[in-house]
Amino acid sequence: MVVRVGNYKQDSYIGMGEGMANVAVVDDDLAALRNELWLNTDRGLQDGQRGADAKQAALKQLNVEISGG
Repeated sequence: MVVRVGNYKQDSYIGMGEGMANVAVVDDDLAALRNELWLNTDRGLQDGQRGADAKQAALKQLNVEISGG
């Protein structure tokens, strides 16, 4: 699972293979499944924000301006 943070012109996505969801729920425990999905989504958002921040910092070092839209 990859969660992208940003907009259509620039987001946190770099390429295939980043991000991974580990959902391992035993039995038919709907609450446990929901919890795992929530934790993985939250982790993905945090990773995406860090990726977007790092990408923006790298572009600023190269003096590349990306306007949002």
